[in-house]
Amino acid sequence: MFFLGSKVENANAKACLQKCNNEVEYMTCPSSGDEKIMPTCTNCCLAEVGCKLFRADGSLICVGNWNPDDPHE
Repeated sequence: MFFLGSKVENANAKACLQKCNNEVEYMTCPSSGDEKIMPTCTNCCLAEVGCKLFRADGSLICVGNWNPDDPHE
């Protein structure tokens, strides 16, 4: 792959797939306290910052990193 005359910016940006993570059984978010939220379709990129995604056995998958105030982040 060649890029002639291109200037690459935002090299530290990460790809985020817009796919459902079928392992997610429930999530909790700072705004909901300890309430278990049953999302229909989410993943670590789509969950808001601070939301924790869990498997059915209660193990943590990840902490969300989507910032609705900065959709490019």
